[in-house]
Amino acid sequence: MQNLYRHFNKNNNLLYIGVSLNVLSRLYQHKLNTHWFSEITLVTIQSFDTREEALEAEKDAIAKEKPLYNIKFQPPQKESEEINIIMPNLPRLLSVKETAKYLGISTRTIYNQTSSKAKKKFPIKPIKISGLIKFDRKDIDEWIECVKR
Repeated sequence: MQNLYRHFNKNNNLLYIGVSLNVLSRLYQHKLNTHWFSEITLVTIQSFDTREEALEAEKDAIAKEKPLYNIKFQPPQKESEEINIIMPNLPRLLSVKETAKYLGISTRTIYNQTSSKAKKKFPIKPIKISGLIKFDRKDIDEWIECVKR
């Protein structure tokens, strides 16, 4: 059994659509890795017999329902619009994924350049909190301004 889940906020706005075998485990992953987890007030679940059916339903639902935080299957947008739509309430401390999206680079680049063995170091100093790598948005914006000069 595969599950298609939807996360809604208190105003019944659709936040995210996903597919998972274990919706509770996936919800916990969202808690650890997203800035929007605290907005979730309702989760709905729809079951499918196969993963293929669930993935196809997810693709259709994202395209039609346009959740705030899904990136996959959304029509392409201008980069500045995309950041504002995907991260409208951008937190001060960004995850690696959020930082990568904000800078338009891959998460792999960040991980490679923040490792202790990296020859080329990432230009923004990471903050480690409970084993998670975070970046201060103010540091990122300051670095961007320096690079522009």
